[in-house]
Amino acid sequence: MEKTRFAELLKALEDGDVNKLQIFLVDSEGIDTQDEDGNTLLHHAARLNSEGGVAMLIDANPFIRNNEGKTPFNIAYENDNAYIAKMIDSVRDRWQEKHGKYEEKEEMEVPFFLTDTKDSILKQFQEQNISDESLLDTESGNGQVVLYSVLNAWKFDFINEKMPPVVEILIDKAGDVEAVIEGFDSYMEQWENEIWDEPAVYAENEDGEDDYRYETDPDEWIREIMPIEEWEELKEQMRAYATKK
Repeated sequence: MEKTRFAELLKALEDGDVNKLQIFLVDSEGIDTQDEDGNTLLHHAARLNSEGGVAMLIDANPFIRNNEGKTPFNIAYENDNAYIAKMIDSVRDRWQEKHGKYEEKEEMEVPFFLTDTKDSILKQFQEQNISDESLLDTESGNGQVVLYSVLNAWKFDFINEKMPPVVEILIDKAGDVEAVIEGFDSYMEQWENEIWDEPAVYAENEDGEDDYRYETDPDEWIREIMPIEEWEELKEQMRAYATKK
């Protein structure tokens, strides 16, 4: 993609002109072009908190890192935008369905709070000015991003079905494990309701064909979309940790 076209697309993003963006993105050629800072259009959409922009860039590669080593997910997280982070997670799923599982783990997006020690995580939260209030907001704040990331990492076998220290941090700060669980239970319920409001939107399988299991086998179908089993296991581990404190 030439610089002029990239600049036009970026301007459309900045102006919130999704219609113009859609016209420019009639095909996905050059969709992963990077600017001088290594940012793709998806990086910029995350920076601008542009839900429409992320939606238009559904075919972009979400694993590309900019010159600072950040992916679009990193930027959404730093912006404390859980909804954009969730959208980008969907882009990652779509990209892997189309191109195959992203195997380069050293380049794969794994947030620091999934792998670092408890002390290191606390230090980085402080350096990034992530407040306790935001961490304890498991319905729309950083608490949601943390638990959502933990459950998806669990689902893809990144954390070996073991509660990482960051969840201990949430419990410690809340002082009440049931409050943390209740908040994320509400989020999971809202997420499931959104899926059942428009199940056909989620009904395309890996081969691009319609999957009608939401009518014939709804329990199995919803469990493939949402990390329901992982959440049940995580809740048990959370309660076990709180009991030992």
